[in-house]
Amino acid sequence: MSRPGLTAVGYSTAVMLVVVPLGEAMAAVMPMAAGSAQWRFGAVGLFSRALLLALAGAVMSAYIASTNEHRRTLRTIAVLSGIASALLLAVAGTFAMDALEMSSRVTGVAQRAFRIASVNALVKLVAVCVVTAMLARSGWKASRSSSRHRHERSQPVLVPHLASRPAEEAVQVTT
Repeated sequence: MSRPGLTAVGYSTAVMLVVVPLGEAMAAVMPMAAGSAQWRFGAVGLFSRALLLALAGAVMSAYIASTNEHRRTLRTIAVLSGIASALLLAVAGTFAMDALEMSSRVTGVAQRAFRIASVNALVKLVAVCVVTAMLARSGWKASRSSSRHRHERSQPVLVPHLASRPAEEAVQVTT
């Protein structure tokens, strides 16, 4: 059952869960210095913290779209999730290479903390990448089945034994 007011609040909250943490991470890494491995390493580390809330917002919006049978919204979420998953996979690879490059610059006691931070960020990137790919796939499937179920529900329901009989036999008028 659709509740328009509650649906709007849910979508608004979901969008905020996606936009606010990613926007804060973007503001924290400005100005951009994409040519620097050190900057990329720090930027990806910051974004990896924001990804879990953004993922929660994406899952929340997909659930709301599925529950309310908003097929186009669900497909849009699925496509965006697929794109995000591919980007996260590329970022994870780049991050791993930057971490290897940066590890030679870190010495002494900081080396252990650096490794822990690197592995932590990489695990988050890969985990969110996998879950986002799952969201893309399941969202796409759900958007297709949602339209199928809607079409099935719009067909009249026939009693099985009457549907197999010719119309003359099935309809008997008694007076």
